[in-house]
Order: sequence, then structure tokens, then C-alpha cells
Amino acid sequence: MYFEYTVEGVKGKYESHTLYFAPDSIAEDAAEDFWHSHGGCDHEWPLNFTILIGGEDEGTYSVDIVQTITFSVQ
Repeated sequence: MYFEYTVEGVKGKYESHTLYFAPDSIAEDAAEDFWHSHGGCDHEWPLNFTILIGGEDEGTYSVDIVQTITFSVQ
């Protein structure tokens, strides 16, 4: 499914696709898209994502990053 999203404090509207229909799951996909494709790693998290489907506001969701640090000797 195609959707758009905005990020509080960041100019612009972004487009992405998802396999999910629940807005909170779509917000997680938006966060992943923002992180990988729009410089999300340069922002301080959590961030608020507003999800837009068909131009309709489906809500704003606070999304945080959960990182796992792994060390390995090679």
C-alpha cells in the first residue's frame, strides 16, 4: 500500500510503500524509510510521524529506535 508521511520538525512530505494496514505498523515502516533514505540517522529520536493514506491523516505516532550493539572478533 502506498502512503505518505511527515516528520515533526522536518520540512517536507515523504512517500513510501508498506505491506501493513494498521497505522502504527505503517509508522514503523515510515521510520525505517526515513532512517535509510532521508537522513534519519542525523536526527535525535524519538520522532513523531504523521501517517497520510489517500491524503487522509491517520494519526501521529512517536517512534523510537531500538538498537542492538554487537561486537565480533574476526
